[in-house]
Amino acid sequence: EAEPRDAQRGREGAEREERRTAFLAAAGQELAKSLDYEQTIATLARLIVPNLAEMCVVDMVEEEGVLRRAAVAHRNREDEVTFAEDVGTTLQDIPEALGRILKSGEPALVGSSSELYAYITRKADGAGRTLIFLPLVSRGQTIGVAAAISTAASPFTTADVSLFGELARRASLSIDNARLYLESQQAVRAREEVLAIVSHDLRNPLSAVILGASMLQMSPTLAEEDREQLETVEASAKRMSHLIADLLDVTRLEGGKRLPIEPTNVQAAELLGEAEDLFRAQAAVASVTLEYQLDDLPAVYADRHRVMQVLSNLIGNSLKFTPPAGRIEVSATRRDGMVLFRVADSGPGIPREHLSDIFSPYWQAKRTERLGAGLGLPIAKGIVEAHGGRIWAESEQGVGTQFYFTLPIADDTQPDGAQRDDKVTTAAGSAARR
Repeated sequence: EAEPRDAQRGREGAEREERRTAFLAAAGQELAKSLDYEQTIATLARLIVPNLAEMCVVDMVEEEGVLRRAAVAHRNREDEVTFAEDVGTTLQDIPEALGRILKSGEPALVGSSSELYAYITRKADGAGRTLIFLPLVSRGQTIGVAAAISTAASPFTTADVSLFGELARRASLSIDNARLYLESQQAVRAREEVLAIVSHDLRNPLSAVILGASMLQMSPTLAEEDREQLETVEASAKRMSHLIADLLDVTRLEGGKRLPIEPTNVQAAELLGEAEDLFRAQAAVASVTLEYQLDDLPAVYADRHRVMQVLSNLIGNSLKFTPPAGRIEVSATRRDGMVLFRVADSGPGIPREHLSDIFSPYWQAKRTERLGAGLGLPIAKGIVEAHGGRIWAESEQGVGTQFYFTLPIADDTQPDGAQRDDKVTTAAGSAARR
């Protein structure tokens, strides 16, 4: 028995809608795969051709409103190679009709327009073809336009405009996100270059200041009050030098780079002993008890200087916030193939809602005074993760704060002084799985 005409139309309509929904879902996934700006634009053209059209070009709005051809796709490979010669060029003599479409921000179905066809293909004869122009709009601004050309046998209809429009909406969001990511990466690189230049130019005079202050302090005729002033100058210059190094480290981390390390086999007990010598006098002046507890510890595979940077940041941070008569405990123990270091203080503690923020650059809890630049903890995190370890904090207000970090135990086969990224990476993977 023949299917009733109305039922058949209904079924066909449902099937078209199902195919439309599936296509848009797959297109959204493809567009979201990459944050590369040019690749995302090319993906849009590849979604339109060959699925929906014979040819597609994507033009992006550049500075001063000019259009740049960013991508081309064509069902015929030879034609695509020819048209691809225009990719990267600035387009001249924009048709008035296209200008109106860009201004409207709405998809437009165009019949056989020789002017617009020639704009896309540089050919005058577009007989039998229809065009769809899709302004790419994000945050209320037109950032580009995709233009599609139908096949001669299957011209576009008004029913196609809705599908193209929804695709353009999704593509606009993905392309704008990719553009913002590109701009952020460019800004980070520019900042890295500026910081590298500034740090180089500042370190030379700072080194001269430190050296000069140190030599003047050796003079036997120097008055005591002058000696104290020179000590202050030297300490301030060293502090500035350390701050420059911290800024460079944080910039590397924000740029997605791993901090450079040079691991060797280092005795964990030696690291804590060095930290004890470093902070003994400072703790005494602050009237804070500084205790060290050591198990029978193995060697760790670590960069001694970088690990001392971590311990100095954590112990120094605890000294800042532990009141007189307070206590700081520094310990280390073997755990799950790693050495677990712990720095615990009896300070005021950190509110639970702030624990997730403390390793963010420049973050500081609201206090009546600034006690640093807010770089120590994010740098410590970057150093520990570069070793394949993990760092975290636990705290209870009114009781105190405990910082923990892990470092990989040294393997007897690891050569001292040699960079072994494969070992560090393996340790990182093990820590992540735990």
